[in-house]
Amino acid sequence: MVKKYTGLMLIIGPLLVIIGYMLQPQNQAFGEDPTDADFVIGKLASASSTLLDITTLMLTVGIATFIAGIYLANLRQTNENKEQDPRTSWGMMGLFIAFIGYMSATAVQVAINGAVDTGNNMAAETFIGLGSAILGTSDIVFGIGLAVLGSAWADVGIYNKRLCQVLSIAGILIVLVRVLLGLFVDDSGALMASIGSPIYIITTLVTVVIGIQILREE
Repeated sequence: MVKKYTGLMLIIGPLLVIIGYMLQPQNQAFGEDPTDADFVIGKLASASSTLLDITTLMLTVGIATFIAGIYLANLRQTNENKEQDPRTSWGMMGLFIAFIGYMSATAVQVAINGAVDTGNNMAAETFIGLGSAILGTSDIVFGIGLAVLGSAWADVGIYNKRLCQVLSIAGILIVLVRVLLGLFVDDSGALMASIGSPIYIITTLVTVVIGIQILREE
């Protein structure tokens, strides 16, 4: 039964997150900068309040489900591994911190939506900057945690080794993209969206496949 819940969470959680993110008005225009205040305010001002509520709910539920699925999958990995691998603990800690950041960013998004709805663009701009900073930091911590956890999973072999290696590589790429663009590219929001989105889509698909494989063990 635990395997069933783990598999379902690893399928449903990341799908809700990636779909909810892509449905957000400021993320629908591929190649645009979702951190640009004027662009985001314009998109949110013309968006349906129902869509904003739905995407916020999808992100909240998806993030919570995703972290629960990763936790159960990692717990199984730890229990079945004859030798305790500290990478499983460190990787899980990194992901947990990142998910707290993502949940905080979702709460900030609610504040942005409210500010735009009341016409308080100055507050919206402040919240957009705060949300972007939280997301950027969370991405780096998430990438580190994913790289460490993926490498630990790959070495033990309870889950598909190649898929776990892909997760680890994706985590490394997320960190590199965030850090390098932040250091060397001005106004890197649009470029980050263009490069980062495919990496997160691949991560989602890999996690979903691992969840399906766990379900098939039932």
